[in-house]
Amino acid sequence: MILRNGLLGVVLVALAACVVPKPIHDVVVTENQALKDSVDVCKHALDSVSRRIAQLEVGLDTLSRVHRMNSEMDSMLRVINEQLSQENAVLITIIDDYRKQLGRVSLKTQGVVERATGDSEAGSIKTSNETHETLGKGEEVALGHYMRSRHANKSYDVFLTHAVERIGMLWVRDGTDWRDLDSLTNANSEKLVFATNGGMFNPDRSPVGLYMEDSKMISALDTSSHDYGNFYLKPNGVFALTKSAAYVMETRAYSRSALNDVVYATQSGPLLVMDGDIHPKFTKGSSNLNIRSGVGVTADGEVIFIISNEPINFYDFALLFRDKYNCDNALYLDGVISKMYLAQKREDDTSGRFGPMIYMSE
Repeated sequence: MILRNGLLGVVLVALAACVVPKPIHDVVVTENQALKDSVDVCKHALDSVSRRIAQLEVGLDTLSRVHRMNSEMDSMLRVINEQLSQENAVLITIIDDYRKQLGRVSLKTQGVVERATGDSEAGSIKTSNETHETLGKGEEVALGHYMRSRHANKSYDVFLTHAVERIGMLWVRDGTDWRDLDSLTNANSEKLVFATNGGMFNPDRSPVGLYMEDSKMISALDTSSHDYGNFYLKPNGVFALTKSAAYVMETRAYSRSALNDVVYATQSGPLLVMDGDIHPKFTKGSSNLNIRSGVGVTADGEVIFIISNEPINFYDFALLFRDKYNCDNALYLDGVISKMYLAQKREDDTSGRFGPMIYMSE
């Protein structure tokens, strides 16, 4: 009995020794709960990161699809652009053919009216010897036709040529200075047919704006804007020649054009006529009168050079190109200093010194 009671006491003493004091128990429980809370926070953060990664993957997939769509759109746009360029070229050809047909009909109709009415203002050309009447084109001369015309009660000399491939430009070639009509006519008296000053020039007679000779650019296109001088009376333009065609184009249109086979070109201003419209800054009845010269391209692709024999304003000069000679585009070359040489017709008009020259020879 005593032994059993002793053993029980020993057991009770041992059990008492194993019981954790309450303060320590509370600390363990608290730390355990904090650990669980931290684990829950980490799980929540991981879930958020996982969702964000999933969203980013969706975004990357969307960007990849957009990139593929952009690439496909770029390819489609290139194809569409090529098709539009081809269709535009076809349309331009159709329009040019239509304009040529209209031009031929207009000339034929004009000739009928002239013969029926004897209208000398419309097309009968008075010379010192006789009246020439060839469907409004005047007297046949080397490489074209010559007319002494009247418009708005003013006198003009007109040279119309279909021989576009024979038109050239000269400034300095092989060390020889051709910047005046005298030197040009004296050096080419047996071959020269036509010559005129070819646009505006600086005090040293270098070209103002674009000038190309023999497919070489001597002076660059001038697209700047100033509030002085005829050259900068926008829109201004370019007279350009390839081996087979002539163009009068607005400066910006020329810079954007696909013309890559230009042999000769000169820039001047203002444009007289642009796409069938008179320059917007010209005033009907203006008192700004001067001798004027210009160049235009007719509906059937012929080139026409006109110089006034009397002072005239810009508006009436532009009307002459558009309404009488069927030019949708025409360019002013210069004013009072202008000269025009034409074999057997204007052989004395050779004074003056200029910049670039436009000429034709046989």
